[in-house]
Amino acid sequence: MFLSLIAILIALLQLKNLGKSASLFDTHPITMVAFCVIFLIYAILVLADELVQQPNENDYGGILSKAILCSGSLGVVILSLMIFPLLGWSLLVLWGCLIAKDFFQELFIILPLTLRYKALQAFHTFRWGMARPRTLTTQQNRAPV
Repeated sequence: MFLSLIAILIALLQLKNLGKSASLFDTHPITMVAFCVIFLIYAILVLADELVQQPNENDYGGILSKAILCSGSLGVVILSLMIFPLLGWSLLVLWGCLIAKDFFQELFIILPLTLRYKALQAFHTFRWGMARPRTLTTQQNRAPV
């Protein structure tokens, strides 16, 4: 999905630094290391998605596809940050806002369900855990034969 766009941006990055003697790891060390780590994560997630074919896509709420989308888009944003700095910073802020919106949207879906489950679990624990103390019956008092 993002692989072709990343390849195009890498080619543009090479054209931009064609006449320079310094390596990109010298001019943008943190950004290049971050891109390499994010690209490695993206590649592992895409490979895992291809290898693990789930019969039901609703398992885990589609977290693998969301992680692929998140890491691929961040890789594109980081490459654009090195090619077009002003546009790259704008895209990075926009990317952060969209990821935060999606995170809080998922949180507000999951949080009430979790709280309701924990409240029911506490109620049942209180109700059945605080039941009458059991009395020993005559069968329990008998010595083993």
